[in-house]
Amino acid sequence: MADTPSPTIPFEEDLFVVLGAQNSSEDEKAILLARMIEIVQTRVMEKIYNALTEQEREEFMRLLESTDSDDVNTYVSQRVPNFQNLYEEEGRILRQELIVKLAK
Repeated sequence: MADTPSPTIPFEEDLFVVLGAQNSSEDEKAILLARMIEIVQTRVMEKIYNALTEQEREEFMRLLESTDSDDVNTYVSQRVPNFQNLYEEEGRILRQELIVKLAK
């Protein structure tokens, strides 16, 4: 299966401080960051999928299963021009959700 598009989440450095995890081990931070990236990727993929027509969705799913991430990125960028911005947007949303949960 091809890798999904995955730009770096820009907030990763200071997020550990916000979460109170700045003193966690590097392994713990890596696990936490991987989980957050997975959440953001899932949300972005849902938005991309929902922006496509039924025929595009079928083609997109075939690409995900059989090609490399460059082909997937090209396909998505041709059909969802702002998809790279979705990562930043979803990253900010997740960060804010985590801050709100910790404030309770």
